[in-house]
Formats: sequence, structure tokens, C-alpha cells
Amino acid sequence: IPTYQTVTIAVADWSGGTTCTKTVLGVTATSYQTYYFASDASWLEAGAAKVRPTGQGVNSITFTAATTPTADISFNIEIKEV
Repeated sequence: IPTYQTVTIAVADWSGGTTCTKTVLGVTATSYQTYYFASDASWLEAGAAKVRPTGQGVNSITFTAATTPTADISFNIEIKEV
């Protein structure tokens, strides 16, 4: 059974860099996530900064961007254990 979480990456979460790790309850080292943008603005900002998930662990996902985003980005995440 999948679980669902909403994650917002605030501009401050990047700390001026291009990598940040967010707490996402239910994620494991082997779970599979599907990402949906919570709004068109988030989709545009993530695309402009080339934000992508690059790592995961217990209750966390690491995101990396090509450039530091200048607006908050919200994702709805579907989590499935494989």
C-alpha cells in the first residue's frame, strides 16, 4: 500500500548551495517514490533550477539542483516499498 507525503523545499533549505536533504516519513533506502508537483509554480521553479532527487535513506530524500532555486518548491510524493 503506498503512502503519500507533501514536501516543501524552502529557499532557505538550500543554504545558498545546490543540495538539501528533507525529512520524508515513510521513505526507506529501498522504497520507490513518484513525484508530482504541488503547483505549476513549483514545476516551473524546479525545471528552471533543474531540481532532482539524488539520494534517499530512512525518512529522508536528498535533492540536488543545477542552480540554487529562488522560490519554494512543493512536491506530492507517493512512496512504495519494493
